[in-house]
Amino acid sequence: MFHSSTNEHNPEHDPAIQEFLRWKSNPDVLKEGCCGSENTPGFEYIPKVALEDWLTTERIEHLLLALFKDSDELAFTAERVRKSYLRPFAILLSAGFGPMIRHFVERRILQDQYLPFSVEPKEFPRSTTCDLFDAFNKQQWQFCAVNLEYDMTDSLANDYILPINHKEKIGNGGSAVLYKITVDEDYNNLVPSKHNDTVFAISKP
Repeated sequence: MFHSSTNEHNPEHDPAIQEFLRWKSNPDVLKEGCCGSENTPGFEYIPKVALEDWLTTERIEHLLLALFKDSDELAFTAERVRKSYLRPFAILLSAGFGPMIRHFVERRILQDQYLPFSVEPKEFPRSTTCDLFDAFNKQQWQFCAVNLEYDMTDSLANDYILPINHKEKIGNGGSAVLYKITVDEDYNNLVPSKHNDTVFAISKP
């Protein structure tokens, strides 16, 4: 268990937080996807598997110690954050509101499985310094690349990042433009599991 004080803060100078901020901006971690109605390339995202590999229970412990330095015992553990609130925690750290994780773990609707939030959840915590949901929303998309599935029918908001790592025009087909795309294998559910294809041809009107 960890300890906190009523004087919560986000000490960005702390080595644990600096380590996280350096990691998330590392070109070796970031991947490039497409975004918007035109599937415009050049939008960076952090693969969920990379976050899971890096943000271990031990690192979460160090981050919680940096965020909640003194006094009263916290009512949650690093293990709980890792299991159910890993991406929300990373998003809060990226937005400079790491201490707000203590309010997230009190609300099941704010768990990792419900990301991304297209609208502000009713139980979303508040801040007196800014619009907390707006700050969260600006950071969440880089951690929420879309799983691509065969026969997807969902209408996605323009903020969603598609894990298309390469897009190349290959010609025209009738009234549509044909593209060859390469999909991040960790988000590729476009083909049965027995296949390992990552390159596809798509058409766009």
